[in-house]
Amino acid sequence: MSLIKNAHGYYYMRETIELFHPTHRKVRIRTSTGCRSLKDTDAGIGAQTWRNRYIKKLQEEDARGETGKPTMRLHEGIRKYMDEELMLKVKSMEANEQIFRRLTGQNRKHKALPDMLTEELTTKHMYTLRSQRKKAGLAHSTINHEIYLVSGALEWLADTQEVGVPNILWKKLTLLPFKKKRHASREQLKEIYSAIHDPLYQDMAALLMQTGARPSEIRMLRWSQFSENEGTIRIERTKVEGSKHEEATLQLTELCINVLKRRYRNRRTGDWKSEYIFQSEHVRNQPVSTLHSIQFAIDKVGMNDNKRLVAKKGKFTPHSLRDSYASILAQSGDINLFELQELLGHTTPQMTQKYAHLIPKDVGKKAAKVWDRDGLMSRAS
Repeated sequence: MSLIKNAHGYYYMRETIELFHPTHRKVRIRTSTGCRSLKDTDAGIGAQTWRNRYIKKLQEEDARGETGKPTMRLHEGIRKYMDEELMLKVKSMEANEQIFRRLTGQNRKHKALPDMLTEELTTKHMYTLRSQRKKAGLAHSTINHEIYLVSGALEWLADTQEVGVPNILWKKLTLLPFKKKRHASREQLKEIYSAIHDPLYQDMAALLMQTGARPSEIRMLRWSQFSENEGTIRIERTKVEGSKHEEATLQLTELCINVLKRRYRNRRTGDWKSEYIFQSEHVRNQPVSTLHSIQFAIDKVGMNDNKRLVAKKGKFTPHSLRDSYASILAQSGDINLFELQELLGHTTPQMTQKYAHLIPKDVGKKAAKVWDRDGLMSRAS
């Protein structure tokens, strides 16, 4: 018997049992008992009793020849896959949680994947979902992650739960990522900044534009990460190779330092005192959960009006402010690709290569000046 308590306090049954009809076979059971207690209590039955009844029911159905592949609804299957398989393997579950909210219709901006039985899912359903996400302006890489989560869940359910799943060619569904990212000029960044009317989100936009940090890194900033004397913030890079997060120190501009000083002076006290710099207005001691106000300002100034550009390179989003930061530095000619890689926290030079085309093409002139300046091998007059 194997009953395992998960992170949410519920016991899961993970066990292989033997059935004999029509032939002898072993069936792996991976399912939640729905019980928080191992043994029976006054409040209800425990996980052990639930497990014994479940096995007895399977054996009785097997004796009557009624057992076939178990069925499961799609949303439930994806949730089970995330809770049991991904919880301990993924560095951050936040991205998968966002995908799950889109897939299940909890994000009102995006249509849900129909909650049908897993075996009833078709390729047409997935193509429709992909089309909807493209029209919404999601990046190809984001759409691919959604497809990967669904395909991974179905593969896991078929392997561990013996649930019936459809035969879908997942490779044909994936999209090629955009080769070049969307970025804005200095003037466009000023327009976006001015179009944000909420002071909290305007302050967030200032840090996004002038630090190159990811939206999640800025959104989750705590006061303990800010050093006023040094004018820096320490952040955990969430997209690094390996199991551990990598800490980076970012030097702040004068605008960003003043923003954080002002927010510290005006921070909430009492019951609503928070460790987060950008505290939610609705939940105590929690950061803001969305960047809708920034996205609204981006759309308001017309950054996504060109449908052909959106179709080719994707929608301009708050994450594009990070790409704009990198692009402006690359175009300045003062920062090379290796320095840019360090600033952005990229793990490989290939990730920074997408900004190479923006660096001024004056390498030949610089080389000629070195030779002219030093008078090396000059022709005799």
